[in-house]
Amino acid sequence: MSKEPIGEKIYYSDSGLKVTNLRVTCKSVSVPVSKIDGLRVNPSIDRVAMSVGLTICSLVLIFFSYILPSDFMMPFIVGMLVISASGLVWFCLILRKYLEVLLTVEGREISLLNAGIFEKAYVESVVDALRKAEEDQRKFVAMKETGRLSKEASNFTLTETMRLKFIIEDYERIKAEVPDKNTSQDIAPSA
Repeated sequence: MSKEPIGEKIYYSDSGLKVTNLRVTCKSVSVPVSKIDGLRVNPSIDRVAMSVGLTICSLVLIFFSYILPSDFMMPFIVGMLVISASGLVWFCLILRKYLEVLLTVEGREISLLNAGIFEKAYVESVVDALRKAEEDQRKFVAMKETGRLSKEASNFTLTETMRLKFIIEDYERIKAEVPDKNTSQDIAPSA
């Protein structure tokens, strides 16, 4: 039997993220689709440029160390090599969380997930699922407002929900038992 509530359509699901027509859940963040005002993907281009610039500038400055007095030359070179290595480490850390998916909810931006630069296809599939969920939510609200869908049509009472659950469970049980009876009759010896 399905573990999803009745009427919930799944657009995307993996171990850490789930996008349905009702909500978006990622780790500890759960946002109703009806509350999402905007969606954007933010690449960390500025931080990448700063880390690469820091690394290149510190390496270039090493070549100009010959104009310094000999007492300051070696500490300067070591300092510039440390800065270059730090810039390179910073660059690698940025690439691990290069893409950030941001949701705008009631005027606030919420970071939904971070992904590496090589996980662009994953981010695109999540963003496509989010856009489909938002579009379906807008269509649903428009249908409700125009009267093409009655406002009570999507709501079940607790009694109706429980009856529907029992009917589905009985159907699943009967469906599971039917193949067992057929196979036992084929195997039974005839008298």
